[in-house]
Amino acid sequence: MSTALAIAATTRVLTALITDNVTGVFGAAQTTSLPPDLVETGGQEPTNLNLFLYHVTYNQGWREVGLPSRNDAWDRIDRPPLAVDLHYLLTAYGADGMEQQMLLGLGMQALHENPVLSRQQITQTFVGLTGADDKWLVNAGLDQQIELIKVTPEPLSTEDLSKLWTAFGGKFRSGSGYEATVVLIESTARVQAALPVRFRTVTTLPITPPEIDGVAVPLNPQQRQVDQVDPPFVEWAATPPTLILTGTNLTGEGVVVAFDGNPGLPQVPTPIGPGGAKVSVAVPPLQAGINTLRVVRQVDLAALVQDESPIIIPDPTQLFVGESNTVAFFLQPVIATDPNPPHNSWIVPGPLTPPPANSLAPPSYPLTVHVAGPVLGSSQKVQVLLNEWAPAVDPPPSYTFDATEILPDQATFSVFGVLPNTTYLVRLRVDGAESALLPDQVLGEFTGPWVRFV
Repeated sequence: MSTALAIAATTRVLTALITDNVTGVFGAAQTTSLPPDLVETGGQEPTNLNLFLYHVTYNQGWREVGLPSRNDAWDRIDRPPLAVDLHYLLTAYGADGMEQQMLLGLGMQALHENPVLSRQQITQTFVGLTGADDKWLVNAGLDQQIELIKVTPEPLSTEDLSKLWTAFGGKFRSGSGYEATVVLIESTARVQAALPVRFRTVTTLPITPPEIDGVAVPLNPQQRQVDQVDPPFVEWAATPPTLILTGTNLTGEGVVVAFDGNPGLPQVPTPIGPGGAKVSVAVPPLQAGINTLRVVRQVDLAALVQDESPIIIPDPTQLFVGESNTVAFFLQPVIATDPNPPHNSWIVPGPLTPPPANSLAPPSYPLTVHVAGPVLGSSQKVQVLLNEWAPAVDPPPSYTFDATEILPDQATFSVFGVLPNTTYLVRLRVDGAESALLPDQVLGEFTGPWVRFV
């Protein structure tokens, strides 16, 4: 790192490079670093170049290095460097206009051919210098900082030049802008040193995280998969459904399947065949609709700590150390059947008689659909879908209604516009997951659930 004198030392090195390049053509010319309003102009105007540092900005790349520098007690624990970029204006002066242009070209050539200030250049600049300022600048440490200083042209528009020379209050001269980056100034603030660690114990856990390639639904009489889609649709049954996961590292000690809809009830997968590439897992109680799961590998920290170890674990619980990607699946609701259906209805539609004061034609019906599982959430989007059974027209009329009341095991709808004495197939849609219709394997038609409005 450099000291606070590094800014002046950078200017001194740049002016020395320019002077060396100009001396071969203009023996009497020199390079100064004065504000333009202090440079002598007019009839006695000297022939020289002026490199003026007109602006200093924070370097964005180094701005956050070493932070935070203080702890919660506001004690200083680190010393981040002050990283700045320097903005220069190179201006040519002289009694003759051609001399000014020649000087400017030589100065620009010197900066162009030295885009990086090497450590050797910086050291040689101060060899043999005896100026009052040089004896201080030689100890700036500019040649020792981590990052070398780069010099790049900085285009200035006519508006920028107008503002600069207006601020200078001097007579305009031809010039060019340059940026020198980055100057790293080391902080000298006192840092509070922490005590050393008494014991160093490292526990290595060679763990490969699990990965899920696919999720599927097993086919059995109580649980059906209508379509092979991704994500799959899982239908709730009398017993909790199961899923088949395929991938890598899905089995082993401490491996569980975490369901985001019920994080407090992780499930232990059951291997299907050797290799840990295929497992089955039971689905815990979840809400209907889209759900997600992950395979997580846990480590019991208490089992890793030996009795004589100096490590103290205040809460030696299991720690998640490996986690798979997240996969999604739809949990389909199942419409409950009615043991004593009114009006020969297949499901429990609720009171099907129209409200006492019903002015709609066709009338409005309150329809309650009970679910056998899974539960419904009050904030979920629940809809009932009705399709006319054996319609006289093709395609058959269909209707969709949003729930007016949602309970864990049922949803109520206000159905209007349907025809009385007409049978409709019923589906329940919960956050995009629809209940299944029962197909007739012989006739190839759907046989329920259905409801008939009277």
